Amino acid sequence: MKRNITKTFTTGFLIAFICLPTIIYGENQKTIVRVVLTQPDSLKVTVDTASIVGNQIYLGTTLKVSGGTPDYAYLWTPSTNLDNPAIANPIANSGAIPEYTILVTDKNNCTSCAILSLLKTGLVITNAGSNDISLYPVPAIDKMYLKLPVIEGDAEISVINSAGKILQKKTLHAQDIQTIQTISFSGYTPGNYLVQVKNKLFTKTKLVIIK
Repeated sequence: MKRNITKTFTTGFLIAFICLPTIIYGENQKTIVRVVLTQPDSLKVTVDTASIVGNQIYLGTTLKVSGGTPDYAYLWTPSTNLDNPAIANPIANSGAIPEYTILVTDKNNCTSCAILSLLKTGLVITNAGSNDISLYPVPAIDKMYLKLPVIEGDAEISVINSAGKILQKKTLHAQDIQTIQTISFSGYTPGNYLVQVKNKLFTKTKLVIIK
């Protein structure tokens, strides 16, 4: 970004103005100096998705930073379950919450932030292993079916809304793990929700769409 600034100086002495790339000398005269200042564009941050590989969620896979002055510092909040909240693309190792905020600070301490909503943007699921959970149909209207992998011990199933509120929760005992479960969404407002399955060994979270 450039700004033009015109200054008028009157002097009785020999003066020298350095206005790159021009040097102007003057004596006993009115000198007009045109100064061009260059400053960086405003710092801007955008992020609109994450990706899942196995049971790990990679945040900020489309993080874009423009303007400001490099180098940039990153801070993701909340930092719960993140392997390193001070990098551009941290990993949520054991589950995730519906929304994260990324704060970027440039070399001149200018800041900008963006919100990553896992519910609004959806999750890209890749390379899901045989121990992944299955939910169908997608999208659904008033109910979905949940199939769990072979796991040890009891499991807790939760449905979470876009505000992070748990709308329903139930415990599935070990002897019922291999039974296909029905999750009711009757009376729910159409939109995006998270279905989360937890047990003592892992946490798995999937985005579901209710029409």
